[in-house]
Amino acid sequence: EAHAHGSGDTTYLINVGITLSQMGRYDKAAQIFEQIQKEAPRFGAPYRNLIVVYDLLGEPKKAWEWGEKGLEFLNLDGAEYSRLSLSMIQLAYLHGWDDQSRAQADKILKQFPNTYWYSDVAGLLTGRLTSEEFTQKVRSQYQGLDSTIPIYVLISYVLQKKWDDLSA
Repeated sequence: EAHAHGSGDTTYLINVGITLSQMGRYDKAAQIFEQIQKEAPRFGAPYRNLIVVYDLLGEPKKAWEWGEKGLEFLNLDGAEYSRLSLSMIQLAYLHGWDDQSRAQADKILKQFPNTYWYSDVAGLLTGRLTSEEFTQKVRSQYQGLDSTIPIYVLISYVLQKKWDDLSA
């Protein structure tokens, strides 16, 4: 409805879409995010939000397709590409698509090996960084992101099939 009233402010529309998502109006949120994507195809937020809403709508394959489409547009921006890739990794992890998760982490490291934060997460997920090294890096270089450590360590153990480490 906000978009129909002529507001072309992308940030405003993103916030409207997020609010609709929080209200459980995923179809309407998807419409808004798709419209933003058409108007600003090189902006990463609509793709990340489309992944979330389509997954919540029970359409994870469509969510994945939106992620792939976004990667085509964001392939020159390391941070946006990596941020979208991480959203795709999380989607794949939630659905047991471990091969896709590993492939996306590898792509981050191949295309943008020095991207702040994201390349270190990808390094953990692919086994290039141990959980101890990752934890130390986060605590020393990425203040405020400590709460993400257990999530990414768990995902890394699953992707690397380190089942014995999960009980530690």
